[in-house]
Amino acid sequence: MIDFKKGFVDTAPFIYFIEKDSNNPQYHEKVKSFFKYGYDNDRKFVSSVITYGRVFCISI
Repeated sequence: MIDFKKGFVDTAPFIYFIEKDSNNPQYHEKVKSFFKYGYDNDRKFVSSVITYGRVFCISI
C-alpha cells in the first residue's frame, strides 16, 4: 500500500464494508483492513456527496 495522509474513496468500498459478507465476501476483509490501516495510522478519507447518497440510499 502506498503511504498517504488523505485519500479519496469511491462508493464501492463503503458498500463492501457495510454489506459485510452478503454480496461480495471476497472484498469485505480487504476493505476492512484498508479502513483499519487508515484509522490506526491517523489517515483521512474523503468522498463525494454522490457516495453519501448511494451508501445511505438518498436520492440526489
